[in-house]
Amino acid sequence: MYSIMNITTLYVSQEYGNDRNRGFSADIKEDGTGPLKTIEKALEIISQIRLFGAVQPITIRILDGVYKIDSPIIIKNDVSSV
Repeated sequence: MYSIMNITTLYVSQEYGNDRNRGFSADIKEDGTGPLKTIEKALEIISQIRLFGAVQPITIRILDGVYKIDSPIIIKNDVSSV
């Protein structure tokens, strides 16, 4: 069981991630906790976590060797301690 107050890492994999996952695990799992596909989705989840008052630092861990982007990734003020 995951609590947003205890989340310290979100996992991202362009290769096998899915933005419908929660990103709480590096492994693909049936319960939807596997890696996300995009950094943008990870930032969106962190923003939602911050709305609940969680202030702990959260790492976005890229599982693939290279993460390719087509445009700049913007980190907004509501996503702090990333």
